[in-house]
Amino acid sequence: MRAAGLHHVGRDGLVDPRGGDTGFFQTVAGRLDAAARTRLARLLVVDPVSRRSEFDRLKDVAKAASLGKFKERLALLADIKAIGPTGWWLEGVPPGKVTHFAGEARVTDAADMRKVTEDKRLTLMVSLVHTAATGVLDDVVTMFCKRMGAIHKKGRDHLESLHEAHRAESERLLGVFGDVLSVVREAMTPAETPADVGDAVAVGEPVPVVAAPSTVQEMAERAGRLVLKTLEQSGGLNALASAHEAVSAHHGNNYLPLLDQQYRSHRSALAMLPRPVVRAVVASARHSLRNEDDHESPMCPARVLGLSSRDAESSRRSERS
Repeated sequence: MRAAGLHHVGRDGLVDPRGGDTGFFQTVAGRLDAAARTRLARLLVVDPVSRRSEFDRLKDVAKAASLGKFKERLALLADIKAIGPTGWWLEGVPPGKVTHFAGEARVTDAADMRKVTEDKRLTLMVSLVHTAATGVLDDVVTMFCKRMGAIHKKGRDHLESLHEAHRAESERLLGVFGDVLSVVREAMTPAETPADVGDAVAVGEPVPVVAAPSTVQEMAERAGRLVLKTLEQSGGLNALASAHEAVSAHHGNNYLPLLDQQYRSHRSALAMLPRPVVRAVVASARHSLRNEDDHESPMCPARVLGLSSRDAESSRRSERS
C-alpha cells in the first residue's frame, strides 16, 4: 500500500498518472533546465508600453491573411519554436490532459499565473506553448495558401488588364495585315486585255482572262512597293514591330511571367516559412491537380493557390526533373 501523497515512478521515469495532476506537474517541471525555465519566465513579463506580455501574445487568434499579419504569425511561430522542445517536455502526458492544461493557462492572465505554484505554472505554460505552436502552424499554412491565391489572382487580373489595353492595338494590327493581303492580291492578280473582253462580249462567249505582259518578277516588285507603302501609311515598320512585340508578349492565358513583381513584397516572409510547410503544401497541391474530384473542393490547395488542372502536366515535369 502506497503512502498518501507519494507517486510511483515507472521505468521510463514518468510519474504514475494515478498520482493525479501533481504527478504530471512534477514530471514536466523536472525536465526543464534553468535556461528553459528562464525563457518561460520571460513570457510573463508585461511590457510597460503595450501593457501586454508574450504570454498574452500566445493567445492571439489569427486575423485577416494580409501580408503584415502573415509576417506577424511567422514571427510568432519562430518565437514559439525557440522556447524549446515542448513535445519532449510533455512526453507521456495524455493529449487530453495537455489540452486541459493549455485551456486553463489560456483563461489565466500573467499576473494570476505568477501566483500559481512553480511546477503547475511551468506545466500549464508548456502546454499552452505546445498547443499554440500547432494552432499557429495551421494559421501559417492557411495564410500562406491565401497569400499565394491572392498573388495568382493579381497575376490573372493584370493579364486581363493587359489584354484589354492591347485589344484595340491588336485589332489595328489585324487591319494592317488585312491591308497588306489586299495590296499583294491586287499586285499578283493578272490584268485583263480590253480588246479581248470586247470581242468576247460581242459574240456572247465567256470572257477570257489573259495575263498582262508583265513578268512574275515585275509583279513581285510591284507587290513589295505596295506593301511598303501600306506599312508606311500605318505608322512605319519600326512602330508596327514594336506594337506587335508588346501585344504578343502577353498573348494567351499564361500569367505566370507577371507574378515576379507580386512576389517581391513577399520574399522576406517566404524566407521565414518552414521548409516542411512549403513541401507539404506543394505536394498536396500537386496531388489535387491529378484528382479532378479533389480539385472541385473549395479548400483544395491547388484551387487556393490559384492553379488549375491545365498545370498538372507542368507539375509532373517538374517532379521528374
